[in-house]
Amino acid sequence: ASYALKERYLVTFTGRSDASSKFPKVNRVGYFPSLGLAWRISEENFMQGIGWIDELKLRASAGYTGTQNIGNNMFYTLYSPASYAGNNALLPSQLGNDNIKWESTFQQDYGIDFALFNSRLRGSIGYYPKNTDGILIASAVPASSGFNSVIKNVANIQNKGVEIDITGEFIRNT
Repeated sequence: ASYALKERYLVTFTGRSDASSKFPKVNRVGYFPSLGLAWRISEENFMQGIGWIDELKLRASAGYTGTQNIGNNMFYTLYSPASYAGNNALLPSQLGNDNIKWESTFQQDYGIDFALFNSRLRGSIGYYPKNTDGILIASAVPASSGFNSVIKNVANIQNKGVEIDITGEFIRNT
């Protein structure tokens, strides 16, 4: 959903609900909302007399995304037919984890966008912190279990960054 009041105040809301058979039933669905706000300062009355500023906008947004980047059926403990001492047997072939859930990333974005001098100089400057929780990783298990690893939500990562994009059109033939 998007809303613009007087082309100055902008609001965007997005909501996602994703389901994946890669997770056990209790954690199958993930919810990923986001919200964005912007203020187009250049549309304000007090900016009308400033001819060299074509666009000036402050923006902020925050939202969640999810990742299901694992193989199929990783939450099941699987068995394979085998022969043991001349008898039919079922041997565990995959150690499952019925507690795995969506890997979730919360990202924020704060910035300013501008266009100056009849849009000959344009750009944006932004800052973003990004936190990912419950990263899905194959984790080692004791060798006595008969397996090497099991998929778990074990790690958290935080990234931060600054993005600067400046474009200039210094020669214009029209």
